[in-house]
Amino acid sequence: MGEKATMFLLDKFNAGLTGHKADPLQVAKEMKLSKNKDGNPLFFPEEWLSAKQITSFFSRMSALHKQHYGDRKWMSKNWMKRISLV
Repeated sequence: MGEKATMFLLDKFNAGLTGHKADPLQVAKEMKLSKNKDGNPLFFPEEWLSAKQITSFFSRMSALHKQHYGDRKWMSKNWMKRISLV
């Protein structure tokens, strides 16, 4: 998974921590329809993820979050390193 897709999903995951959790099927649709500021597609078809892949990502992020909730020092130092392993 590329960095752009990872950041997109992480934004959706983080939004769900404080509000309504994102629906993986809806997030998959958003990936296909998202545009950048110039109006070009944000993701190419080969970068699109399925709802199942997104569900898996959210599940792994939830486990990491629960494991290290409240440990701001760990989160700031290790969050992106751990995500790159996902």
